[in-house]
Amino acid sequence: MHSFSHPPTQLLKTCILTSGGSIFEHVWVKWAFALSCTAMSAAFVKPSAASIIGTLLAFAVIYFLTFRKQLLETIFININYWYIGIAVVLAPIAVGYCVPKFLDKFPNVFYRLQTYIGIPEILQTAGTYMAVYLLYFTLAPALFVFFYAFLDRFVPFVKDVFKESDRIERGYLTTVAVIAFIAVAVIYNQTNAFYAPHNADRKIINYDVVYTADSGDYYKTNVFGHFGAPENDLRQPLFAVFAVPFAVSADILSRLCFFLPNGYSIFIQVFQITLLAFASILMSRMMCLNGTNKAVFLISFTLSYPVLLFALMVEQYIFALFWLTVFMYTMQHNKQHQNYAVIAAVGSLITTAALGVLFFNRHALNATVKRIVKIAFIFLVFVLVSGQFNKFTLSQVWRYRNFTGLTLSFTDKLYQQCNFIVSCFIKPDTIIDKPFLPNVGDWMCYQLAPVTSLNYFGVVLFVFCILGFVLNYRNHFTQVCLYWITFSFLILCLFGWGTAENGLILYSLYFGWAYFCLVFLAIEKLFAQLPLVKYSIYTAAILTLAIINIPGIDDLIQFGIKYYPT
Repeated sequence: MHSFSHPPTQLLKTCILTSGGSIFEHVWVKWAFALSCTAMSAAFVKPSAASIIGTLLAFAVIYFLTFRKQLLETIFININYWYIGIAVVLAPIAVGYCVPKFLDKFPNVFYRLQTYIGIPEILQTAGTYMAVYLLYFTLAPALFVFFYAFLDRFVPFVKDVFKESDRIERGYLTTVAVIAFIAVAVIYNQTNAFYAPHNADRKIINYDVVYTADSGDYYKTNVFGHFGAPENDLRQPLFAVFAVPFAVSADILSRLCFFLPNGYSIFIQVFQITLLAFASILMSRMMCLNGTNKAVFLISFTLSYPVLLFALMVEQYIFALFWLTVFMYTMQHNKQHQNYAVIAAVGSLITTAALGVLFFNRHALNATVKRIVKIAFIFLVFVLVSGQFNKFTLSQVWRYRNFTGLTLSFTDKLYQQCNFIVSCFIKPDTIIDKPFLPNVGDWMCYQLAPVTSLNYFGVVLFVFCILGFVLNYRNHFTQVCLYWITFSFLILCLFGWGTAENGLILYSLYFGWAYFCLVFLAIEKLFAQLPLVKYSIYTAAILTLAIINIPGIDDLIQFGIKYYPT
């Protein structure tokens, strides 16, 4: 009777376990995996010297790990058959994300061959179909192993967080998820401005519709599920690798809810908002907040302009912030699988590597260096297998110089920086006009108003941030926050990233949490002995955020409905 209690897992167990042990110990399975990883490295990369080197390195590294370091045996040491079943479902769907990109390029190969040696058209068509099936056959094993490893690490982490959760956290997460689904479904079916804005000819506008976001390009290239999407470049080389489990899940839900228009866009955004709420909970724990203080923080942070903005706008920064927060939380609470959290965080946005200083332990320098080398090697493996090695070249780095403020004075960049600090809390001044940079396009854009003077409120908020650190300097999370706002000043003001296009609002979520947390901690410490005053300040702050930001977001929605109706 017991053997039939869980028929799906029982069937998988029968298939996987053999008289010689697990099927993953067999040589032919190891070869299938190694060749699949090699194919993954080469499948969607434009041929070049760098891509060929990357593919050869991918094979060498995976061969070494598989046959010398027993990689598969390590991953499947304690087999979870539910995870295997889920991975079996997810892997072929993930391959499907890449097929359209493949079909765009593959027929050109036959066309060139026909030009030189003459191939009948029927063979071109047959060859294309065969190539697609071959694509599924060769890439699925590598993706299957990845999905299993991802589930084996991510699901237990989420379970641990929920086991330690309280009513405030559970209520907050549930409320946000429900409101997110209703709000996004309604708004996305009134305007496409936030995920796939179209011009008068019904062609997608790739960028600069809502501030300087690239939402249209993300939608068109499926940046969440396609490793080789153009936006998954040197800045976020492994973004799709750690977003694809959610993208595939969103795709499945959209197919099940076939009656819901724009289902995929809605579900992927709901997933993002839920992950953002999850990250907010982790922040409240790292701040050691409890009871009413935790509830106040979660409500006020949710009402901040960056959170409300990115809840609507399809961008890459929610995933970047989520993995960054998981990285910090696993480090602070000494959770398992810290190395993978680091790789996901840095791979989702490369600048997160600046938090690597958290690893340094001057009392165990040798162990620290060994750990960093190990993480760097694992990161390299992911880069090679996902076909991103060719993104790490000097020419790729050099082309980003146009995004910096080389042509701006330090004063102009400082003005934008102070305005940016304010935008981490409340909606900044905006205008509706053509894109800020000349010769970009003639569509209407919801953008920041030009900054021509010092925003003194930004200076006041910065002083409160410093005060929050001074009053809580022994707290490790406070130290990280100060480090992060210092890093943001280096990137946004000194280096001037994004200032040339007056687009710093785009980075408000990624950096803004540190400003918000420090200001909150300053108030906590200053009025710890005056609860009535403290909660009066919190009430006034929440009302201010709601009064300014909710109408501000509604203004943005009305812009979308007017200029980019669905």
